[in-house]
Amino acid sequence: FEGEYSPWIHCASGFILPSSNNYFKLQTDSPLDREIHSLQLILTALDGGEPRKTGTAQIWINVTDANDNPPVFTQEVYEVSVRENSPAGSPILQVAASDRDEGSNSQISYSFSKVAEKVYKKFRIDAQNGIIMNTENLDFEETEKYTMAIKARDGGGLVAHCKIEIKVLDENDNAPEVILASLSSPIPEDSVPGTVIAVINVKDKDSEENGKITCHLQGNVPFKILSSSNNYYKILTDSPLDREKASGYNITITATDKGSPPLSSNKTISLQISDINDNPPAFEKSTYSVFVPENNPSGASIFALKASDPDLDRNSRITYSILNSNMEDLPLSSYVSINSETGTIYAQRSFDYEQFREKTGTAQIWINVTDANDNPPVFNEEVYKLSLKESAPKGSLVIQVKASDADEGPNAQIRYSFSNIPAKASQKFSLDPESGAILVRETLDFEESRSYMMLVEAKDGGGLLAHCKVEIDVLDENDNAPEILLTSMFSPVPEDSLPGTVIALINVDDRDEGENGKVTCHIQYNLPFKIISSSNSYYKLLTDSPLDREKASGYNITITATDKGSPPLSSNKTISLQISDINDNPPAFEKSTYSVFVPENNPSGASIFRHQSLGPGSGPQLTYHLLHPQQQHGGAASLLLHAVKQKLVVLVKDNGKAPLSATVVLNLVVAENFQEALPEMRLVFIPWTISTLPSSERVPIYLNSSKYVMSRTGHSSSDAI
Repeated sequence: FEGEYSPWIHCASGFILPSSNNYFKLQTDSPLDREIHSLQLILTALDGGEPRKTGTAQIWINVTDANDNPPVFTQEVYEVSVRENSPAGSPILQVAASDRDEGSNSQISYSFSKVAEKVYKKFRIDAQNGIIMNTENLDFEETEKYTMAIKARDGGGLVAHCKIEIKVLDENDNAPEVILASLSSPIPEDSVPGTVIAVINVKDKDSEENGKITCHLQGNVPFKILSSSNNYYKILTDSPLDREKASGYNITITATDKGSPPLSSNKTISLQISDINDNPPAFEKSTYSVFVPENNPSGASIFALKASDPDLDRNSRITYSILNSNMEDLPLSSYVSINSETGTIYAQRSFDYEQFREKTGTAQIWINVTDANDNPPVFNEEVYKLSLKESAPKGSLVIQVKASDADEGPNAQIRYSFSNIPAKASQKFSLDPESGAILVRETLDFEESRSYMMLVEAKDGGGLLAHCKVEIDVLDENDNAPEILLTSMFSPVPEDSLPGTVIALINVDDRDEGENGKVTCHIQYNLPFKIISSSNSYYKLLTDSPLDREKASGYNITITATDKGSPPLSSNKTISLQISDINDNPPAFEKSTYSVFVPENNPSGASIFRHQSLGPGSGPQLTYHLLHPQQQHGGAASLLLHAVKQKLVVLVKDNGKAPLSATVVLNLVVAENFQEALPEMRLVFIPWTISTLPSSERVPIYLNSSKYVMSRTGHSSSDAI
């Protein structure tokens, strides 16, 4: 500087101006931070005259980035729940970190940090976008929860960590396991009802309702199963056994869990019935007539008897003998003998017809036989099978069983009752003891139970019993609307996401079966998204066309799931998706050129023009800069003798990661009055008003090809010149 000057810097915190021999050095007096400091300086020099004159210079300082900011995660701990049947490759969670540095120092890569081997086997992370996906099917029974650390590293080597907790949700994917703990076989046929024949242990690897188990026996067998303790069941005799009717049983145990849908498994055990001597030998007839010619040879076979015993082994071995009796004062054994093993009768002597001829008389006898209860009831069918709609109203007739009895009177009067009926069946059905009509007691639900099996007992007045089996298949009706579950979602999504970007994973479930349980999904047609089937009952929600946050900053996406029943049922689920901004819109001026009249000798620091550029982004912060101007002087025309035209190019720049900018041309016409400036006013005239300043600061503006004045008081550089 020449002469006596007092230089100073406008808005220059962090800088000092030490001087030596009218030379000034611009120095920092504290560390710079590119992410905080504004680096646009105005150097102003004031002379010692009266009035004081000033000169200004604009200084731009570009501070290069140093990697002094580590990445920062949006959350310290991310928690997410995922179903164990999620297919391999499903997006589980997206972590995100930001870095205030720029360039390569702000480029972040993601990786696992010191995680267990099983985490590496089950999950992977995309190093670029931070999306965590499962590489294998998850198993709740193997691991209920995964905890892992994620590392974000920027291009300069600084790192940050966050914690991920993934809770695996149990699905009913394990059928119960039936284990035979002990078995008593064979058991005597005279075992009393309630005799324990086996102990069963049941297990289910699932949890909560999915792991709760009930057991029942299949078929019409004289046994029952009862819960004992914990997961143990006892199989007991329920009615008398008869080896001669059934020498053994294949008992099938069905264990069913309470999941949705329920899973079941069967185990069949073989039980043998041992014999007791409970049956006497029986001849084929009670009386036999044998004709023997007289003078038969002594020792000849005259007849062979045959008896049988339904018992087994030694209990069925028969010995034949003749009861002691006299005939003509001689023992019967002197006339005939019998083989004790074969039952063959032999003549001990030759018979004389005249000796045996009897003298007879006759009498007529009427015998009235009174009824004994020797006939049990007999059902028309051993097994009744039928189908019933689940919408059958309470009190409606299911079926009427019918039994008959060949006896008469009270012995033929039959009453019906359930025998060994499962608890859930007894809740749903009732039986009329007189007519045998089975009625619906409670509303049926196909999704709760698809079939029922029950035993019906018919008892006559004498206590004899008969049994039949009733098998009811419940027919499904479309009474369940689809259920929509949001498995995972990424929100917000950047507005530059490519078409086909996955934003959500949807699981749909319909408890009905067949066509009633088949589901299709769709969304509104006026959205830039689409939904497609992924696998099993999963759907992916994807972008379908480019997004623009400036047109729509978010969407409420309604997913409609409709089954194929008749009539179809549907349900809706609305998810809110936010669109995150990217710097894809440059600032814009309303016009490309402005002309401004400035009277000469205007006060220093006066505002000569104000303009606010338009920034379509999300709350943009804009900065303004003057580029190199081009001075134009008036020509030969008389109206321009005192007018000076100065062209300024103003640059406005946003603060995006990759900044965008725009320029505008400002034609400053300096003249004594508006009439002199009028020929140079090419565009819209902007009225100008000089700001009120102290007289000590009112100095003429000095314009040439290399110098121009900006306001140093009253306005920031963001919107004024």
